[in-house]
Amino acid sequence: MKTLQRQHFDIIIEGNTAVANTVWNGKGLYFGTPFNDSQRCSITLIKKNGKVEILSEHCTPVK
Repeated sequence: MKTLQRQHFDIIIEGNTAVANTVWNGKGLYFGTPFNDSQRCSITLIKKNGKVEILSEHCTPVK
């Protein structure tokens, strides 16, 4: 990765669960091929035994 950035955070919290919606931007090389990518991501987090864990993350390219 040459550059990586997350921005435009929208976070919803309900009890011990949170959903964070973000925009991810990255530039770099993937197996020698250059890329410049922008994706909208949804991350589900849970708080379990006092620790926050990522339960899942899904990203979709923004074109």
